[in-house]
Amino acid sequence: MYSLAATKPLQTGQGGVLLTDDGDFAQYAFRMKNYGRTEMFQKGVYVNHGFNSHLTEMQAVIGNVMFEHQEKMIRERYVLKEGMLKDNDHVLPIRGMGRSNWYKAPILIEGLRGSEIKELAATKEIEMGSSIYDFVTPHLDVFGDRWASQEFPVAAEFAENHVCLPLHNEMSEDDAWIVNQMLGLLAP
Repeated sequence: MYSLAATKPLQTGQGGVLLTDDGDFAQYAFRMKNYGRTEMFQKGVYVNHGFNSHLTEMQAVIGNVMFEHQEKMIRERYVLKEGMLKDNDHVLPIRGMGRSNWYKAPILIEGLRGSEIKELAATKEIEMGSSIYDFVTPHLDVFGDRWASQEFPVAAEFAENHVCLPLHNEMSEDDAWIVNQMLGLLAP
């Protein structure tokens, strides 16, 4: 599933995309977005509960245009990310995430908590990107007490210590240089 919300790299303002190779699941998902009906514009045949979850024509047009430029935007964000990290060997980019669209560029700086990095960035009038997780996901209220007694120490440490570089398509190379200089000040 892919979100097409306004904050995402490929966005239509709202909505999402579901990809599957399971025919039964694809039919179920279609019915869920089509009021529970089995066919588009079909009247009176409802198989299950559903919603009106269609993209508007305007959202589809926006999505198609964004999709045509997606590879270029990913390359541009990658160049900006590399510019921010240049000569900052103390900054540890998070690896092993597969091919990224650089919607988020998470980093760790050994010996500093995420809050300390954000505070220093703020003194330089740099707003860091939003974190991937500021909390341990299994402790969300939606899970109730199911995992309340478990600590998830690695996830908790990552949540507390990582930050994301400010990265967006309106960012200039000069902006990336400023972030690079600020990261240089954080060298141990």
